[in-house]
Amino acid sequence: MTSKHRSESGTVLVETALTIFLLFIFLFGIMEAGRFISVQQVVTDAAREGARLAVAPLSGTTTMATSTEVSDMVNTFLAASHIQAANIHVYCTTCGDGNAPVASLLPARFTKVEVSVIYEPILSVLINRGITLKGEALMRDETSP
Repeated sequence: MTSKHRSESGTVLVETALTIFLLFIFLFGIMEAGRFISVQQVVTDAAREGARLAVAPLSGTTTMATSTEVSDMVNTFLAASHIQAANIHVYCTTCGDGNAPVASLLPARFTKVEVSVIYEPILSVLINRGITLKGEALMRDETSP
């Protein structure tokens, strides 16, 4: 009876080690996926906050924010989540060039803010380069006719 018990104890140890290894890989994958989704949401929210600042007059004034102020706002929003080195592009375009839908025949100003960051996975040993995450927001200027 004791010789049979000794031979099975090694098997149990190997099975436990493999099971724990797979459990940790699974948990790590869930954490990495959650972090990836969180960073993507922050980038999208930062673009939305920048566009919101760009389309409405500054508080208590009739002055519109400059693209530098919009970029600073986006960087501040990203810095609150410890995200650095973002590429920010602010585009102000005029619609009504003949290709606009029938509902918007009047010329209107729109602001588009694009934000992109490089996402570095926790185990960057497995992935040698980062993944570019992009967020963008398009809003109509509140001062448009």
